[in-house]
Amino acid sequence: MDLEKVIEDLADKNRLAPIIVEGEYDRRALRALGLNGDIRLINEGSTIFGLCESIAGSHREAIILTDWDVRGGRLARQLRDGLAANGAGVVVVSSEIEEILAVADRIVVMHRGRIAGEMTRADATEARIIELATGGELATGGGSHGECGDAA
Repeated sequence: MDLEKVIEDLADKNRLAPIIVEGEYDRRALRALGLNGDIRLINEGSTIFGLCESIAGSHREAIILTDWDVRGGRLARQLRDGLAANGAGVVVVSSEIEEILAVADRIVVMHRGRIAGEMTRADATEARIIELATGGELATGGGSHGECGDAA
């Protein structure tokens, strides 16, 4: 699966589930990619818990897209916990394998813009996720260091 397909799938999911982003720039970028559904900003005049209550009151699930820094990670965890506490399902995008194994029911691993594999949490191991995210390069000993994929 290529990046265009991932964006198309995200747009399909966004028809039913809101996407939560950190700022207006993020929302504009998603709109430019063709996502026309509900996109919410974390700082739209409500607390994180208030935002989670609002979303959970009208949606069964939500998609969280935050920056991959310390602040973004903290916000994603707060949103995930707030939505789960209010009964909503959550799609988590993360490069933190421990977090993925702790919270995910289903794991999709990407490598170079394509889906490399999909598994349930029961079937997932750190080694398998790393193998898929690197295109099997760690398992085979090939490839260059520093290249990795993402897991969601």
